[in-house]
Amino acid sequence: MKIGKNIQYFRLQKGASQQWLAEAIGVSKMTISYFENDKRRPDIATVKRICSALDVSLEKFMAFSDGVTLSDGSFQKSDDKSDDLSATQKNAILAQIRYSAQRYYDACTIANVDCSKSALPIDKVPMPDSLVDAAAYMRKALDFPISGPVGNLTQILENKGVYVVAVKQDDSKVSTKGFFGYHAVSNKGFAVIAFNEEMTCVCQRMALAEGLAHLLFSDASEHQINNTANHFLLPGPDLIRELGRKRQNISFKEMQLVGKEYGVSGQCVVLRAREEGIITRETYSRIQNGKHYPADAYKNDEQPVRLLQLVCRAYTDNLIGISKAAELLNTNTSYATELCEGK
Repeated sequence: MKIGKNIQYFRLQKGASQQWLAEAIGVSKMTISYFENDKRRPDIATVKRICSALDVSLEKFMAFSDGVTLSDGSFQKSDDKSDDLSATQKNAILAQIRYSAQRYYDACTIANVDCSKSALPIDKVPMPDSLVDAAAYMRKALDFPISGPVGNLTQILENKGVYVVAVKQDDSKVSTKGFFGYHAVSNKGFAVIAFNEEMTCVCQRMALAEGLAHLLFSDASEHQINNTANHFLLPGPDLIRELGRKRQNISFKEMQLVGKEYGVSGQCVVLRAREEGIITRETYSRIQNGKHYPADAYKNDEQPVRLLQLVCRAYTDNLIGISKAAELLNTNTSYATELCEGK
């Protein structure tokens, strides 16, 4: 049983360095590095000292060591920002995502749910030359109509076997500021898409759509992925129907109404209007330079629910007790009781 990733996760969750942990348990920094990279295995006495230093119970520390690993993954960038996350931030966020994926896998195992067979075609295909074709492929992968608003994208992805993670700031003392999204495939067969819970709902939806595009397409630039996600969420024929074929301007109210219906930002509405030729480049530049965008009107909840559903099922069927439910949900028993029993 390899526990290096567990040591790293709980260390990062505490906001501690390898040097701090080494001094706390009386070993060298190099030893901690060996532990975390599974080059050396700590004995049980050392594991107990690690748990004590990191304020985690031995049971919780050892519970998630069945080896969920993530591959073919990368951090996603919002279109107008560079990837400025530090190595410490990336490690902490990755540890949180992996730990959540491990708990999901354990919940599936307990509830006798096969999470290895995704209904999503995650064998990548080359990015089509046409953004319209790429967006259509994404919709087909979700068994979705070629046009029309995309509803709760988290639930749609979860129903296709994708594990969605909302990365929380309070799960780690390392800041998640600047984190947009992440995608990967686990060694257990299920895909993972993560987004920053602190973002607005429309940004969360964009991170999910871009994560889906990354999972489906190979050899695509971040710019292509971003544009494809925009087309996926707001198809051209729909936008022409909503705004008309040719316009001299687009009002705040129109941006809000279309944005609310399709779950996108006002900026996305204007950008797509330019791409579809509804407004000219000059009109787009005038709006863009004036930053004439309303606040996002779409407020629907994109929070994941699949893990909670599995834990509630296992708890109701007496497969686990409330302590195990709390462990899987990464919370205390009082709140786990409230979640599982509706009290």
